[in-house]
Amino acid sequence: MAGSYRSQFQEQDLAGFISPTGNETGAMLINSPKGAEIPVKCTSENDIFTYFGTPSASYPEVFEALSYVQEAPLWVSSPHGDGVLWGGLDVKSGTVEAFASGRVDPVNYMHSDATVSHSFFAYSPYTDDLKMNITTSGTKYTLLLYKVESGNDVYLNTYNYSLSREKDNFGKQLYIDDVFTNNPYVIPKVNSSYSGASPLLSATTKIAFVGGARGDTPVEADYSRCWDYFKKPNKYPAKTFMDVNGLGRTYINTIIASYQYYSHGISVVPFGNDYEDAITARGALDTDNLSLYTNWRKIYDPYNDSYAWISNVGSVGKNYALMEPFYDGLAPAGISEGSNPGGQISDWRTIEMEYDYDDTALQLLDEAQINPVILDELYGVMAYGNKTMQVSLSDTSYIQTRRIYNYVIEKVVTQVLKRTEFKNIDTIHMNKAKSMTDTLLSPILAEELLAEALVVCDTTNNTSVTRTNRQFVLDVYVKAQVDAEFTILNLIRVGQNTVIATLV
Repeated sequence: MAGSYRSQFQEQDLAGFISPTGNETGAMLINSPKGAEIPVKCTSENDIFTYFGTPSASYPEVFEALSYVQEAPLWVSSPHGDGVLWGGLDVKSGTVEAFASGRVDPVNYMHSDATVSHSFFAYSPYTDDLKMNITTSGTKYTLLLYKVESGNDVYLNTYNYSLSREKDNFGKQLYIDDVFTNNPYVIPKVNSSYSGASPLLSATTKIAFVGGARGDTPVEADYSRCWDYFKKPNKYPAKTFMDVNGLGRTYINTIIASYQYYSHGISVVPFGNDYEDAITARGALDTDNLSLYTNWRKIYDPYNDSYAWISNVGSVGKNYALMEPFYDGLAPAGISEGSNPGGQISDWRTIEMEYDYDDTALQLLDEAQINPVILDELYGVMAYGNKTMQVSLSDTSYIQTRRIYNYVIEKVVTQVLKRTEFKNIDTIHMNKAKSMTDTLLSPILAEELLAEALVVCDTTNNTSVTRTNRQFVLDVYVKAQVDAEFTILNLIRVGQNTVIATLV
């Protein structure tokens, strides 16, 4: 059983062998040139650039985030390795000085210099690219913020703030912590031990941040620490979890199984594994919470006029998000069908694929529940598999079936069962629950995204036993719609004296 304390669900597999209104927010951890570990919800490509920097061959995981956010919002966290340092500057009574060296953990930083009134840290540890000009008028400060791009100081914003809890002439709060709440560039830190006079600053010189460093490349333990944020589904809810480098598979499975029940995960075989090595690297994980892909892609990097290798997880995830109008009931694989999305990928210019699989490799990958990404000579790059990581074949071995079941379960639990909590277990509420569930399933059945469904909520399943236990029971029988995993062409040759119509 799973679910919440009061409303639980249980899925029963009676299928045996099988030969749009949702929140599509994704979640992703990326190694990036800047960025914080605490997840940031990005809704545009500009958000990715602002918080996490520009992608490159050194930071190709940023490309994955850019791919997904083109279609849906995305929680992004950037794990930190060892040796990270924050750059910044100190505001003193008559001057502004850059840090002599980088500092660690600005949230818990304690000033040791009593001549410092307050400080500004970069939002995250990275090679510094910010400059500030700060002036004062009475108790109020005016800060002009700039970003250095290609040697030029690019103006970002002006901030008016105060170290006292006062407001401007329009009633807007000027207190420093309020002004810079959730600021994407800087974190302020007031020195509670400062006892000097209010700083007098009139210089117009821009002072550059100093001391920032990204530190070592993050390792699996660093990614693990960041995945833990998503064990708080009310704070960081996500529909699709994306493991862009193959380090987070087991963590994502745990998050979905124990915390974010209605989500699905996408993982990848790490770079440098041919199909045989990919099958070995797949491991023994047996779950329908995740789908596993293989075959990296070399793309043109338009930001640096260079090239980069990407895992395609963000691109595949984007196609998952495109399924929202179809109740997640279409396979994110193969050729797109008109306005119906499939598995085709066209977000970055492809230079080459890591591997060109033959039929034997494709068959073995499919049998190992690994979905290859291929370059088709006619249709371009596409996901060419539709399996979850469930080892034994059933309806939830296929991605679209697992996801549409997740959709149905989530909507019934949140929109139907929640309404019956603490209500009488009577005919009125049983009929109401059945009617609401039928209404929810109706458009899905109309689109033939499920083959068949039946809702039961009456005295046959709400028995004296369940009533004694104060349980309200709703049974939803569903039959999966199946996709064409294999196609067959029968070319039947007939003689010149044969009328074909007589043979059919």
